[in-house]
Amino acid sequence: MTYSQSRLIQIFVVGFSLVFSSHALARDLVFGTPPTQSPEVTLRNYQPLADYLGKITGQKIVLKPAKNFYQYTRKMRNNEYDLILDGPHFIKYRLDKMQHTVLVKQPGDLRFAIVVANDSPITDHQQLISKKVCSPSVPHLGTLTFLGLYSNPIRQPTMKPVQGFKHAIDCVRSGKATAAVVRDKYWLKKVKDKQGLKVIYVTKNKMPARGLTVNTATVDGGTQERIKQALLSDKSQALVKQALSTIGGSRFVTADQVEYASQEELLTMVWGFHR
Repeated sequence: MTYSQSRLIQIFVVGFSLVFSSHALARDLVFGTPPTQSPEVTLRNYQPLADYLGKITGQKIVLKPAKNFYQYTRKMRNNEYDLILDGPHFIKYRLDKMQHTVLVKQPGDLRFAIVVANDSPITDHQQLISKKVCSPSVPHLGTLTFLGLYSNPIRQPTMKPVQGFKHAIDCVRSGKATAAVVRDKYWLKKVKDKQGLKVIYVTKNKMPARGLTVNTATVDGGTQERIKQALLSDKSQALVKQALSTIGGSRFVTADQVEYASQEELLTMVWGFHR
């Protein structure tokens, strides 16, 4: 074998290795979001946006809806998601404990309202100790925020888990619970018929809205920037609006890392989040 032939073979081997390595590195990215809706609705709402981000980044983005919060939080703690869109309590955990950074968020702040019947004798949230309160199941942010109002775990309301805010309001209307915990904006904008109901308390601390984080160990800086700019662009607004249609909202804005990192740690009362 001549020197030139040997050299050509070396170049071919190196080139093949580089191509193979680039394909190996460009693996599918996994997109996760909380199971606040059915897997079918999650796929319908989010898949078009995931496909769009895949085209922008050149990597396939796979949406994997969780069946319940146990499955979702287990997968999250096990680093099985590369992109995650969820609430500030989960984001704070990932910023503190995992290699995640937050790219964008929904505009506005989160606060929660306690709703009771108009004829209820309850005038203060402390009077709800031992009373039934309807709210989405733990670790929903509204429920954790509400339970955080009670310093003694023995002296707390009795939580009755429901699928969402609509069902929480229905609980109070039907007399199945004394109170409901809902997002303040849900009460103001979504509950059209407020007859027979009243708000007795609105949480004081404003929290940033849902945001999208990426795992910096699996998503490089260039891909992060392409995802961020794509979600902020006008071209993606119809897809973003569809993705957020169930939880509310129509656009993203740039997120502030400090805003999330400075939030109160609410997940310490949830099993599995003590490390």
